[in-house]
Amino acid sequence: MKNKWIKILIVSVLWIGFSSPPAEGESVDTWKLALLPTTLADFGHLTLSDVADKALTSSELLKQYGRTRLERAGSDGVQVSEILMALGRAGVPPSRIHLLSDSTRKVMPSPQTAVVTVVREAIIRKVAELNQFDPASISLEFTQIPGDLPKRENFSKVSVQPLIPLFHIEFLNERDQSVASATFEGKLSLRATVLAAKAPLMTGEYVTAENFSEEVRELSEVGGLVRSASELREGRWQLKQGLESGSILKRQDLQKLSQLQVGSMVTVIKKDPRFQVQTLGRIKEVMDNGASVLVENLDSKKEIVGKPISANEVEVNY
Repeated sequence: MKNKWIKILIVSVLWIGFSSPPAEGESVDTWKLALLPTTLADFGHLTLSDVADKALTSSELLKQYGRTRLERAGSDGVQVSEILMALGRAGVPPSRIHLLSDSTRKVMPSPQTAVVTVVREAIIRKVAELNQFDPASISLEFTQIPGDLPKRENFSKVSVQPLIPLFHIEFLNERDQSVASATFEGKLSLRATVLAAKAPLMTGEYVTAENFSEEVRELSEVGGLVRSASELREGRWQLKQGLESGSILKRQDLQKLSQLQVGSMVTVIKKDPRFQVQTLGRIKEVMDNGASVLVENLDSKKEIVGKPISANEVEVNY
């Protein structure tokens, strides 16, 4: 009997030791939310992560809802109640939030917020111009903002040099003279139409628009995309590297083969598992937009349809 009570006592001690009570004012079903008094973020693109004090806010709340947009945020600040309503629209019951900040105040923009807004808009315009995208399809989240930015009244425009993920900014006066410079770091995202491989494709394979489907994707890279099947409808294209099914086609994946012309002299190649025969030929007709050609064997004078495999070679089967 004595041993039984000793076992019960040990279990009770272990249970107490490993079951720490929830913090005061917080249950196991609540998330702590502490808000910063001011933020450097652009108030037109404000998210919960921008306004939350990350040292005091529950990490799980930030992980799941940190990108929640605060759509009603304005340049004069955002009410705490509006932040809670935004979380509610995102699916967080108000009862789950344990607010550590004054519920009657506003989160205010920093005096440098206007500068950050100008810089973000200039970067998006520059990236859109370089890659021929609609600026409205691009968003930018800064991961590092310099602390020594000039005041908004001290410059009239900015010059952007995108070195993604870095963006070098020159702040210019009305005479285009530099008054300050800074380097921002950020993550670009883009919603755009791209070409995705319908099936696996091998290195060296000849491809046409029929090998790809146009899809709208969320992207983190904006450069070098083939954005329309119409870009593949002219000329002959060959893959420089293989693609898996669903992979996005980029310009660096392709090489355009020179278009053979009627009258061009070519090497006619007949491949066989046991041997390979080569002879000279002349192009008589270009068919299927260059996908095949009618070639005359200069020795036998016979004509046969073949497939161009380079700028001066045609493979035939006969």
